[in-house]
Amino acid sequence: MQDSQTTAKMLTVRQVADRLGVSTVTLSRMLKRGEIRAVRINDRGHFRVHETALAEFIAARETATSDACRCGRKGGCLR
Repeated sequence: MQDSQTTAKMLTVRQVADRLGVSTVTLSRMLKRGEIRAVRINDRGHFRVHETALAEFIAARETATSDACRCGRKGGCLR
């Protein structure tokens, strides 16, 4: 039986950057720091990100944002 990680769609750096609203350079730095789990697909440094890894990253950021906010607003502060 396959787990969701092996059957999830693989996204390119550009696709992930577009979804997060950051540049591909910023995303590449995040990947190299290990902020988002990724798979290196060749020796030239190209990466792919599983959709599930991106979803986990976003969920962790949403949780961290709402936990850090003390204003009581659902989803955290926008300031």
